[in-house]
Amino acid sequence: MKDKIIRIQADRLNKSLGLPENTFMPRELLEKVATADINEIVVVEGNPVQASVSANAYAKLLLSKIDASNQV
Repeated sequence: MKDKIIRIQADRLNKSLGLPENTFMPRELLEKVATADINEIVVVEGNPVQASVSANAYAKLLLSKIDASNQV
């Protein structure tokens, strides 16, 4: 169930960044989006994307869930 929730949130993050669902996102990019200022330009797959509030929130949430699952 946890994997499904993470997948749904990852798809929402992809959508907010203008990427198709099921796009793999490396941890480094997740960290970039999570630490980006709102409206800061982040390069995603060679394309400049403006970091939104929702993208920032989804990235932070995903990182916390990934870290929590790695501690178990």
